[in-house]
Amino acid sequence: MRIAVHSASASVTRTLEAIITASGHQPNSSDVPDCVLIDAMHPSHQPIPNAPALILHAQGAEPSPDVQALACPVNPARLLQRLTMLGSTQRLSLGNGWSLDMLARALTHEISPALSLTEKECV
Repeated sequence: MRIAVHSASASVTRTLEAIITASGHQPNSSDVPDCVLIDAMHPSHQPIPNAPALILHAQGAEPSPDVQALACPVNPARLLQRLTMLGSTQRLSLGNGWSLDMLARALTHEISPALSLTEKECV
């Protein structure tokens, strides 16, 4: 999977690209990426590629619920798990009108409100 890192910090960019490379994925800054990793603590002024995004934010900051985010400091395994989910199928049909929205971590049904899953239930 091609993953673009969007950060104004060179050290953060190098660290994240090393994690991406060690996991067998490809850091990508020139082509069209499969997903984008955005560092909200060191925002870059470069245009953000049009791809699914995961935002890294400060511990205690609350991003809006419709945004895919992960609090720092980041566990590399958890980061790669979330990036892999971004680049893969995002909704799984379970039958009888139920589906699993993997990005929102919720069970949805045609006629009822979404049931949010905890992080423990998603691992």
